[in-house]
Amino acid sequence: MSIQDKIDQAYPRYYDYEVKISKDQWLDLLRDGEIFSEKNLEHMKCIYSFENHAATCKEVSEKLGNTPNSYIGLATNLGKRIGAKLNIGDLPTRDGSNSNVYWYILFYGQEVNDRKRGNFEWKLRPELAAALQELYPNLTYPKPIIETKIDQVPTAVWLATALLTYSSYKEVQNKKDTDRYHEATKIQNVAQRICTKNVDYPRIYQWCNGDHSGRTYCYLRAGEKALRRITAPGEFGGEKERPEILNLDMELEFNNEIVTVKDLIEFLDKEYAELINNLEVNVPINDSRQELSVNSILYGPP
Repeated sequence: MSIQDKIDQAYPRYYDYEVKISKDQWLDLLRDGEIFSEKNLEHMKCIYSFENHAATCKEVSEKLGNTPNSYIGLATNLGKRIGAKLNIGDLPTRDGSNSNVYWYILFYGQEVNDRKRGNFEWKLRPELAAALQELYPNLTYPKPIIETKIDQVPTAVWLATALLTYSSYKEVQNKKDTDRYHEATKIQNVAQRICTKNVDYPRIYQWCNGDHSGRTYCYLRAGEKALRRITAPGEFGGEKERPEILNLDMELEFNNEIVTVKDLIEFLDKEYAELINNLEVNVPINDSRQELSVNSILYGPP
């Protein structure tokens, strides 16, 4: 599931009512000049350009001109045309009246009551946003981020290496081409993103390296030069091979995807274990050739 999908699911529904219009239906509607006028398309593209495809009428008016109320009327009339075209009935009604809320065909919504932004936010329905992206591939918006921070450096190193391996495995067609070994600097950069404390070189080169005589944890295996891979289950008899206390439901953002710790562990226990078993037979432990010099540990890689 992508980050945007996760945010879309969590976004509040102002009315307990669901409008079911598929992406393909939206594509047909967007191409129909009798439904979407040029002003309608401009309006939709503008909202798409905001973070999370959500904006207030005040924010739209500041970008496109005209008054905030003009965009309420524009969306309402567009919703009426779509409702008539697709025979959508029984829409939510405004409090104290029998007036249908036609904008709900196009958007989710929530009150924001922000002096700078305005009072009410509209968010493009996910299927409409997807159709706009397909029809207008040059459209851009600020990519969403879900940040997860932990304060245990060794755990961050383990998670970072697991994420890099998991991501590579998902991307390649031939699973034997999975990047098992990663540059220590790359592991460090990813670990630093998810850790509140400083992630320094010795954590990766020595303390978390099961092939180093001065190790504290067996989270990683050493490769050529500064390369490291995550330890497969059982390579050290289960001793300090992964962090003991992990929240399985913890969500991590990587390459615009949401990955849980549970996803990582299931991958390591099954697909990754099979991969290592098939590709790396009898990998030696504590191979002195893999240990780094004191200078490398203190000052980083050569």
